Amino acid sequence: MNFNALVNRSNNTTTKLDLVPEIRTAELQAWMVVAFTLCIIGSFNNIVVLLITFPRSGRCKVAGLHTLIFHFICINLFLCLVDHPIRSGFVTAKYHGHIIQDSVCRYVHVFYNVGWIALSWADAALAVNRIIAMFFPHKYREWSSKSVNLVMGRAALAHRLCVDPAR
Repeated sequence: MNFNALVNRSNNTTTKLDLVPEIRTAELQAWMVVAFTLCIIGSFNNIVVLLITFPRSGRCKVAGLHTLIFHFICINLFLCLVDHPIRSGFVTAKYHGHIIQDSVCRYVHVFYNVGWIALSWADAALAVNRIIAMFFPHKYREWSSKSVNLVMGRAALAHRLCVDPAR
């Protein structure tokens, strides 16, 4: 049974954040400010790194690694622009007394999971790339060729097509 589907059916309107004591209210407000500030700083930093690593023709680059780092930065930018603000926004909205319907959580949960799952796979791809580069340096060009990247991309697409409709 899919645990995520069961969590999504819960009714989150029963949580009472307005019963937080005054001391805890200050901590919660500080958390909100820090969370949104980190989202802004993270987004800015990811945009700068994305501009630096943007693929351009004629640029000298290490085969395979450049694409993986660019993909990793894109996912981190997505997390800073979408996932973290949504999470912080839900807490902030709940704190200010807004009722968030559980049907909203079903849709938001998909974006939230896609970001984290994509980040995990990007981390894994970078790790495998570095392992091949360290332990099989003479085979690195073969394992980071366009055909290998195409096969990996097809596998990722098949994974997305099989997993997403189930949600």
